[in-house]
Amino acid sequence: MNRRSVSDKLVWSCVGFMCSMVLSACGSGDGAGGGGANVEQPFRPAQESAVWTYGQTTHTGEVTTFTSDWVGTREIGGKSFGRLQAGSFKASPEPQGAEAWLEWTPNRIEFAGGEVYFPVPGVSEPGEPLVSGTVDEPLVIDLEPPVGVPQTLVLKGSANLGDPASPGNPYEIDTTITYTLEETDVTVETSVGDISGCSRFTGSAEAYGMTFEGECWYHPEMGMVAAHINWPEPNGTTLDLVGIQDFGKSDGTTGLMQSVGVVGPGLPSFRLSTYDANNEFDADKNKHAKMLIEVRWADEDKARTDVAPAVITEFGTVFGQFPHYLVPSPISIFHPEENGKGYTYWIALVDQAAKNESENGIAYNITAYAPDYASSNSRVSARIFYHRWTP
Repeated sequence: MNRRSVSDKLVWSCVGFMCSMVLSACGSGDGAGGGGANVEQPFRPAQESAVWTYGQTTHTGEVTTFTSDWVGTREIGGKSFGRLQAGSFKASPEPQGAEAWLEWTPNRIEFAGGEVYFPVPGVSEPGEPLVSGTVDEPLVIDLEPPVGVPQTLVLKGSANLGDPASPGNPYEIDTTITYTLEETDVTVETSVGDISGCSRFTGSAEAYGMTFEGECWYHPEMGMVAAHINWPEPNGTTLDLVGIQDFGKSDGTTGLMQSVGVVGPGLPSFRLSTYDANNEFDADKNKHAKMLIEVRWADEDKARTDVAPAVITEFGTVFGQFPHYLVPSPISIFHPEENGKGYTYWIALVDQAAKNESENGIAYNITAYAPDYASSNSRVSARIFYHRWTP
């Protein structure tokens, strides 16, 4: 196999990886900042303030996690596109992952190009793009096509492998992609429990003797919640939603934040804290904060019982805690699309201030963790409304 062929396959491997990252583009709800002081509203993360966490099972069986969030805009061909990063961009000064340039709405994606970061000796240095490319015309992906009717897209553009000045750059890309909406309003199992109201898509593309095939489950507000692609061989890569954290948009005087995650044996604790919004103790101890938590067994069968999830929950501040009780309910506040499916939710609401603390400002926190006797995972959803303190 000649060098050109090897390079071509590497380019297309990266294009396949980038396409999988496009699948993880996130929903476009109003987010935590859209409801004022109302903590009893559905969970609708916003692009500009939320961070999605996914589990990734590789072809070797290794399980890792990565985050996905929007980090600004980029102008391509005179039009502004959002920058969606997925990988380890925040965890390391030498990131690995992909950045896709997209325009996103709940019913369509417009894809203009992107970059893949992965060091390959002799091709790319750590922290520099392995592949970077744009399409000749933005690729429009309809997320609400007729069920069972294949959709065809022609992807044309150019990509650079490593240094754009290297011989052989740019590489021309010209391939056909097909995808099909197989089902609507389906439920899929994820790490944060079964998610209802999803659309299931399948798709494929061929180039240079390689066939990329994928399947994903998409929720109109939560974005991609589960997916599998057949690359790299032999077992491909599986993606799975682990949690979402949305610090919301502050009006300067109040804040509203929310999070969804999973706790269980061997998993880290769940935490939602006003401190993490700005890395400051900026909550007012003299004004009430509203804190809401909702817990459900992640397992569908367990969730239909009246047995309380094996979770310890805490509402607190820097130095103290507020008493509370988890009360069973057949209705979900955060996930109304699940109502009517027979699940039991365990809910607690605290509306308190911390006037006895010695100094202002403080932090209000919600935490949850699995006790030693826990044998199954539970989904935790939480929200905090608070007043900001200024010196």
